[in-house]
Amino acid sequence: MDSLTQIVLGAACGEAVLGRKAGNKALLWGAIGGTIPDLDVFLNPFFHPVDALFVHRGFSHSLLFAFLVAPVMGGLVGRLHRRLEISWRSWTMLFFLSVFTHPLLDALTGYGTSLFLPFHEYRVDVNCVFIIDPLYTLPFLFCLIMVMWSNREEKQREKWNRRGLILSTAYLIFTFIHQQWILRRAGEELKQQGIKYSETKAFTTPFNSLLYGVLARTDSGYYVGYRSMFDSDLPMEFCFHPSRAQLLDPWTRDPQVSKLIRFTKGWYQVDTIADTLLVSDLRFGQTSGWADPGAPFVFSMKVIPRPDGSVEIRKNDWRSDRMAGIATILNRIKGK
Repeated sequence: MDSLTQIVLGAACGEAVLGRKAGNKALLWGAIGGTIPDLDVFLNPFFHPVDALFVHRGFSHSLLFAFLVAPVMGGLVGRLHRRLEISWRSWTMLFFLSVFTHPLLDALTGYGTSLFLPFHEYRVDVNCVFIIDPLYTLPFLFCLIMVMWSNREEKQREKWNRRGLILSTAYLIFTFIHQQWILRRAGEELKQQGIKYSETKAFTTPFNSLLYGVLARTDSGYYVGYRSMFDSDLPMEFCFHPSRAQLLDPWTRDPQVSKLIRFTKGWYQVDTIADTLLVSDLRFGQTSGWADPGAPFVFSMKVIPRPDGSVEIRKNDWRSDRMAGIATILNRIKGK
């Protein structure tokens, strides 16, 4: 999730643990704890573009990391605020919750989060929440502001924090249930339309959880369709995108190409632009697929063959592809 959302969640965790004893200091240190895992982004410039994909949301987003960093931060902050007479254990609990909840929330997005490092490299990508979702963040932020305006000894302060945590958690539960309903409905639609597929996956569209895209994997490519919570009973429309994975066959033994394929978990498409191969990770959706079924996919990397038989991999700036306006998304959310 975006930095603001993680700050809000971390601050709420800090308030829940030490709000009565530390007041707004608990909010501050909780917010800092909620930011710590994302400091891994400063390491990206030192890595190959493909390796950087795994560095972000890597070990700093593992569950083990929270157990390791919380006691250290708890000890440092406990010394800094000795006059508050708050135990090391309490400060440690504050940092544990604020750091621990960060990767759990990130795992609900589509990028992939390495919760189980160093024991397992599997990256969790539920993809039921977009990385920036105002419906999640803004009500939560409002409750947190009300907490900040309340005296730490007032019961109202605790109530506002509890409301924020309950509202935000309930919203996440809703997004997951809605996503599963979309997947079930899409599966029924695919069968009714005679489309044979091996697996389906849903992905979020920008800034909301009311409109989802659905991927259906076949032997030769993927069907992509969109469904809003407010759609009528009209059949879903699916657009076929050939995978063209065979274009990468000459370089599948290249370590970076192999890692790139592993990052996509097999949900990728290959296009050719002059002498360059464009590998798109379909899990991140399209720039405006709900309005234009043929729109390019958001996340892609350029694979450039070299004369010696090796390849160079570069980031592709997807922002050069025009995104549909927010009005277009809102119109599609209203349903068909």
